[in-house]
Amino acid sequence: MSLGERPGWLSFFAETIWLQKRGLLQADIVHVHESHWIAGYGKWLADRLHAPAFCKEASALPLRWGGAEHLPWAARWKAERLKCRFIAITNDLAKRLKEAGIPSERIVHIPNGLEMPERTARPGQAATGMYVGNFTQGPAKAFDILFQAVGLAVRKEPDLRLRMYGRGDVSFWKTYAEQQGAFDAIEFAGETKQILEKLLEGAYFVLPSRREGLSNALLEAMSVGLPAIVSDIPANTEVVRDGVEGRVVPLEEPAALADAMIELHQHSRLREQYGKAARRRVVEAFDIHQVAKQLEQAYRDALCTKTLD
Repeated sequence: MSLGERPGWLSFFAETIWLQKRGLLQADIVHVHESHWIAGYGKWLADRLHAPAFCKEASALPLRWGGAEHLPWAARWKAERLKCRFIAITNDLAKRLKEAGIPSERIVHIPNGLEMPERTARPGQAATGMYVGNFTQGPAKAFDILFQAVGLAVRKEPDLRLRMYGRGDVSFWKTYAEQQGAFDAIEFAGETKQILEKLLEGAYFVLPSRREGLSNALLEAMSVGLPAIVSDIPANTEVVRDGVEGRVVPLEEPAALADAMIELHQHSRLREQYGKAARRRVVEAFDIHQVAKQLEQAYRDALCTKTLD
């Protein structure tokens, strides 16, 4: 194997170790964004830099290893990662980390944050439901439930429409939507880099997922003032309260999802009411400036209590 063909992890190991041994790598905090091998290596490196190590846990399946057994010293990285301080983006993930054996004093709940857009939608004057997601994650995103629901909804409301943005091959899902009688009601709009602009055109946002860490798409939709219809998984119910920012429906129940879509489709004042509450919710709990302050405080606390590491 030539130098140019060597695995990325090999270059990463070599460069960081070389810098650390020569005193050229310094840090007050080491922060990694995945809880697989990189968290273990980050903790090992942090110990040599005499710095606290933070790992952000954003996966719906916390501490998932993801098959990196081919890495050198994989068992060591798997063990070392458990010694990090963890940032859980939801309370449910914090609970799961604690159940996995991470001491509560090494877990802090800090959600994802986003910059608040100045412009807001007018859901009471719009008619199209919106969805944003990755079509390569079909089972987790529950497209089957969504298309079943749309098929049921258009039997009662033939003019109901859903616009879907996201990358990935949609050929299978187009066929599936047609089988459910939903094809004519769905616009597969493809990938866009102007998602906030597109969301401004919506009447409501739909997220029927089976699994989420914390959906940035949901936060973005609510930040522009769209009401949300979500499945009742913890990552969603931590953001959306039924009858306040939108509707929460049971997971795996397309009829309930269809009813919620019909309700919002029919009631413009309800869309406006939920949309304003959705915007307030994001401002209060997920504004990037507030989240940054929480992260800074977690860093300061760690620096004051290095004995935990």
